[in-house]
Amino acid sequence: MKTTTTTFPETQESSLAGAAGEQRPLSPAGPVASNQQKPRVWPALWLYLLVTWLAGGALIELQPLTRLSTQIIEISQFGPSVAVLIVLARRRAATLQLWQGPLAATLWRIAAGAAIVAAVFGSCLAALALTGHQVHVTSPASLGEPFWLIAGAQLIGACGEELGWRSFLQPHLQRRYSRLISALIVGILWGTWHVMYLSDGPLFFGLFLLLTMALSVIMAELTSGVSSLPVAGVFHWLINLATLLLLNFAGGSLADIATLTIGFTTAAILIKTTTTLRSRATAENG
Repeated sequence: MKTTTTTFPETQESSLAGAAGEQRPLSPAGPVASNQQKPRVWPALWLYLLVTWLAGGALIELQPLTRLSTQIIEISQFGPSVAVLIVLARRRAATLQLWQGPLAATLWRIAAGAAIVAAVFGSCLAALALTGHQVHVTSPASLGEPFWLIAGAQLIGACGEELGWRSFLQPHLQRRYSRLISALIVGILWGTWHVMYLSDGPLFFGLFLLLTMALSVIMAELTSGVSSLPVAGVFHWLINLATLLLLNFAGGSLADIATLTIGFTTAAILIKTTTTLRSRATAENG
């Protein structure tokens, strides 16, 4: 299966102020130094998760009142955004990373993310066709809603999710853990939040969890040192649109979810290995 190996330029790491407006350094490349007191990250994490689940459930109940089709947007995607606001208001040590690094690096990472999505989905479609599985291609004109409206709303929804998962939770965990460990934790929590996929069976849901962990590792690398919200938001958005148009993901197809999981897991391993080797080479060269 063909995948894309991407290296990312080194940029200066920083974090923006949270509700209190103070700056706090992050250590995305690894855990804090052993001679420093490790920060407590779990109290804010549990508060974030509690509010995310409660807000997401409440928004699901409110969806009919908006008269918005879930094909256009699922307002439960804003559960993580609500949680971030609560956490920042309740815990002064919490921070929200939105904008950092040069604009050119952020734009480059957005383009790199788009290339990864295109390569993995292209490989998945080829693998499905070669193995005799049906390839589900949906015409945008057949969706029942204007595609431009779906695309625009889906971008807003994806950013609503990523404000919590990648702009808050990922850098928050990196105050204590390595980038990889933090990404895996975020991937598991992000995946289990999509509890609706349990209806497709335990195997489907297990593969979905592996997929979210792989995607989380990729997004952790893509957002390192640059503006997390636009990079992760666009990456998430492209995956949602590609899934809507190219795969029978919502139909519970095991072939589709398995192929997609293998593709993004392979990409995650290649990207993480490449960036690790590059970091070691840079350190050795001084």
